[in-house]
Amino acid sequence: MPIKNSGDPNNDQVLSGKMILVILIVSFTPLILIGGPVLYQIHNSYAQKVRDHMTTLLLEYASHIDAFLNEKIGNIKLLANSYDMENLGAQRLSEDLELLHWAYGRDIETLSMINQHGRQLVHAGPNYVFDADQQMSGWFQKAIKKYQYVSDIFEESGGSFFFFVSVKKTAINDSNDQQSWVLRAGMNSMVFQNKLRSLKTGETGNAYIYDRKGEFLGKRYPGVLPAQKIREGLIQKEKKNVRGVYVGQLDHDGQNVFIAATYIQNSGWLLVFQQNVSEAFSKFQSAGIIIGIICFLWSLGIFFTVIAVTRKMTGRLKEANRQQVRITQGMVEAGNLASIGELAAGIAHEINNPVAIMIESAGWAKDLIREGPYEKTENYDEILYSLNQIKEQGLRCKSVTQKLLSFGRRGDSIITDLHIDELVEDVIMISTQRAIYSGIKIHNELQTNLPLIRASRTELEQVFLNLINNAIDAMEVIGGTLTISGELNTSQLCIKFTDTGPGIPPETLNRIFNPFFTTKPVGKGSGLGLSICYGIIEKMGGQIIVQSTLGEETSFIVKLPCEVSGNKKNEEIQIQANFGL
Repeated sequence: MPIKNSGDPNNDQVLSGKMILVILIVSFTPLILIGGPVLYQIHNSYAQKVRDHMTTLLLEYASHIDAFLNEKIGNIKLLANSYDMENLGAQRLSEDLELLHWAYGRDIETLSMINQHGRQLVHAGPNYVFDADQQMSGWFQKAIKKYQYVSDIFEESGGSFFFFVSVKKTAINDSNDQQSWVLRAGMNSMVFQNKLRSLKTGETGNAYIYDRKGEFLGKRYPGVLPAQKIREGLIQKEKKNVRGVYVGQLDHDGQNVFIAATYIQNSGWLLVFQQNVSEAFSKFQSAGIIIGIICFLWSLGIFFTVIAVTRKMTGRLKEANRQQVRITQGMVEAGNLASIGELAAGIAHEINNPVAIMIESAGWAKDLIREGPYEKTENYDEILYSLNQIKEQGLRCKSVTQKLLSFGRRGDSIITDLHIDELVEDVIMISTQRAIYSGIKIHNELQTNLPLIRASRTELEQVFLNLINNAIDAMEVIGGTLTISGELNTSQLCIKFTDTGPGIPPETLNRIFNPFFTTKPVGKGSGLGLSICYGIIEKMGGQIIVQSTLGEETSFIVKLPCEVSGNKKNEEIQIQANFGL
C-alpha cells in the first residue's frame, strides 16, 4: 500500500518538528552518556601518567645522587684506611687531593683531618669560614658518632654553597689508648645544581634539593615552594606510592602545582620536582580543544543533517510511490515479454511446416528436371539454380525457426552437457542480420576445444542473446565491433563480450544489474534483462562482471564453473590473456 502524506501543512510541520527532536535526542544522548565518563577517565589516566613520569625522573636522579655520594664516600674511605694520624702531613694530603682532582674532577675541594676533640690537624685546599674549631661543633658532633656522614648545606659569605662528606677512623696509639679521627671532604655543591638543571621540563618544571634543616641547595629562584610547605602539605598528608615517592598537588602563589618528593638515602636530603598543573596538562588541554571543536562540528553536522533529512522525507515518500508504480509496470512488461516469447515460438512452429514442404517440393522438382527431357532447354541452368536457391534458403528459414522454437521453450531448464562454442554460434546466427543493418561486425574468437559446460541450454541462450542485443543497442547509432572471446581460468570458463560502444558512466556502472534499471529510452527497455541474466548465472554458481571505459569500450565477462581433466588442462588449454581479472 503506498505511503501518503497527510495533506495538512500544519500537521506535517508538527510531525517534522517531533521527528527532529527525537532524532536529536537519540543522536546526542550516547555522546553525553559515553563522552563524559570517557573524558573523565582520560583525564585521570593522563594525570596518572604525569605522576608516573615525575616519579621516574625523581627516582632516576635520586639514584644518581646516591651513586655520586657513595662514590665520594668510597674515595674518602680508601684514603682514610691508608692514613696514619701521627705521620700524616699536609704535603701528602695535598698530593692526594690533586690525585682526586686528576681522577674525578674538582667535586672534592678540600681534605681535612680532625681529631676526636674537633681540632683540625691537617688541611689541604681552600679554607672555609667553618674551619675554626668552635664553629665546627654542629656537624662534627654528628660526624664523630657515625662511621660515615653527609652534612647539611652551608653558605659562604661570597654566596657559594658547600657540604661535607666525612669518614670516621679509630686506631690504638702507643699508649694503648683508643683514638678516633675524622677525614672530611669539602664538596662543591655546584655539581648537584648543574645536574638538577638537566631535569628542567618546560617553563615551570624544575628539580631542587633541601637538606635536613630545610635549607635550599643553591640560590632560590621564583616559584620554589618552601620546604616546610612541602613537608606539611604533601609528605605529612599523602602516602608514599609503591615506588617510595610522595606525589600530589599544592597551591602556591595562586598556581596549582604538581609536586613529587623523595628522601635521598645517604644524606637524608629532600629531592623535589615541581611543575605547574596547567603546563603539565597543556597537551591534554590542546587535545580537549580539538575534541571540543570536533564535537561541535559533529553536532552541527547532525543538526543540519536531521533538518535536511526531515525536509526530504515527503519527497522520498512520493518517490517511493512512483517507484512502486514503476515496479508494477515492469512486472506487466515482463509478462508481456513472456507472452511475446510464447507467441514467437508458436509462429515459428506454424512457419516451420510450410517451409519443410517447400524444401521437399524444390528437391522433388529438381529431380524431375534432371530425369526429364529438360536438359536441352534454353533456361535449364537458371531453373536448376533457382531450385537450389529455394532449397538453400528454405533450409536457412528452417534453421532460424528451429532457433526460435528453442528460445521459446523458456520453461525447459534441463541441465545437459553443452559445447559453449556451438551455443554461442547459434546465438550469433539469430543476431547477425540485425547487426548488419546497424553497421556492427561480430567477431567470434572462441576456441573449438573448450571444455563442456553442464547447464541449461535455454537459460544460457537467453543470457548470451541479451548481452549481444545490449551491445548492438549501444552501438546502433555509430556502429562498431563486438568481439566474443574466452579463456579457461582454473575451474572456471570465462566468456567475454567486448563492444566498442560509448561505455557506461561510473555512476551508473554499479546499478546496471538492479531490477527495472535501464538507460534505454522509454518503451525500448524494461530494465529486467541484465537482472535476469545475473540471476541465471548466479544460480549456476558463476559470475557476471562488467568493465567499462567511458568513450572506448565495455566488456561483460561471464564466468561459468566447469570440470577439466588434468590432461586437458596441461596439454590443450592455453587460451588468450587473463583479461586482468
